[in-house]
Amino acid sequence: MRTTHRKSHKSNRKQNSTQAGLNGNRPHTGKKKSANRFNPSQTATAAASTKLNEAELVGRFTKKVPLIKVWGKQWHRYAEYWEPIERGIYKKKALGLIPKPLRSAHLASQILDHFEALQHLDKDEFTGAAIFDGPDILLCVANGVLRIDPTGQTKLEAFSSVYPFTMQLAAKYDPKALAPNFQETLKQALADPLDRELYRYWMGSILLPDSRFETALCCFGPTGTSKSTLAIGLTEALGAEPVTVLKLSEICDSVGYRQPTLVRSMLNVSTELDAAVLENSEDFKRLVSGEEIEAREIYGKPFKMRTSAKFLFLCNQLPRFKYGTDAELRRLQFLRFSQIPKVKDVELKKTKIPTEKDGIFILMVDYLAKLLQLGKIPDGSAESISLRERFAETNDPLANFIKKFCVLHPQASVLKTRLLKRFAAYVIDLGLPRGITNDFFKNLYDRYPALKPIRRRIGKIGRQQRVEGIRLR
Repeated sequence: MRTTHRKSHKSNRKQNSTQAGLNGNRPHTGKKKSANRFNPSQTATAAASTKLNEAELVGRFTKKVPLIKVWGKQWHRYAEYWEPIERGIYKKKALGLIPKPLRSAHLASQILDHFEALQHLDKDEFTGAAIFDGPDILLCVANGVLRIDPTGQTKLEAFSSVYPFTMQLAAKYDPKALAPNFQETLKQALADPLDRELYRYWMGSILLPDSRFETALCCFGPTGTSKSTLAIGLTEALGAEPVTVLKLSEICDSVGYRQPTLVRSMLNVSTELDAAVLENSEDFKRLVSGEEIEAREIYGKPFKMRTSAKFLFLCNQLPRFKYGTDAELRRLQFLRFSQIPKVKDVELKKTKIPTEKDGIFILMVDYLAKLLQLGKIPDGSAESISLRERFAETNDPLANFIKKFCVLHPQASVLKTRLLKRFAAYVIDLGLPRGITNDFFKNLYDRYPALKPIRRRIGKIGRQQRVEGIRLR
């Protein structure tokens, strides 16, 4: 019995020892620890003698990094302007400040958290590449800060961390710079001087840090008419940072996640408009006017945002909103591009116009000064005005039908079938889908509350369904 018990005890001890090894623990052998073995308490005592407190580590870290400010979770590093950066790029530097016996990624993160709290702003002070300084406009350009006063006078100043720019324009301020290829392309694309002036004045409005003129520009015409060539000149002068490329459908999408990218944008270029009819134009109207909308970043909470971005649409078909009114018309200017260059210069887009970015920027500055004096963006040629009228008809066919073919009067009435038939013919003449007539009477009563459906007995004919308050011309 005693022998069996000993064997069983040895077997269990061996099994426990093996299991401990599998778990990553040192098996117990029953032997006494050597005096030279690792002693955690001694190491902790040694580490404590080299330990620095967190505040001292943060102080050392602050001296090792450039000037940094934080808003939310976004870090900004000052180098001519407040460049947005990822805080993770400084984790290795924080780790290197910690004494080796205590070094850990967790402690490095604590240093960054502490530093972030110290540098965090009380409110969001940051802007894009353009701000107001009193009545003056300040632009962060490649060679300094350009100040433009209300009369259009300019002055180049040194960079300063006082200005909250988070973007920098690609062009530098050089009053002698020219853009001959850009100007010649503009002349070939838009034969009428009034159209060229409209384009240049609108270019100047891009540099405004507000949306006082509430004007988006729609460049309409077939492929190959230099619409995108001219747009490249604008984007090259501004650079990649202040330019966004949202489609009109994304601008109007109140449940999408792309709208927040417009917050500090100066120019949004939509290269083509969607063929589909847009259901909602509310956000488009508010953004063009510089008004607040509710937006949300992916996985983020909804927040109020506004932008001073200017919107440029390059299209070969006119936009159309399902419930369009004159509100969209008021916020759009149109230019018809119909001239195709006889000789295609492949280097125009690649090198010639991009290298003229400083000259294009000077052209923008010059026309900003003219715009501030004129106080409005002028109309284009008769052809462009005609295009604008075409948009008015196709975007809001109901209002234009009433204006052209009807008379509103409280004593008047018209047969419903006759009114609908005339509207359907008008829709077909415009080249619009027949389905627009499906909600004709609902939209009519919503837009014109004084109009009412009635039933009136007409002699032997009997009861007729009519609309009271309107008649056909």
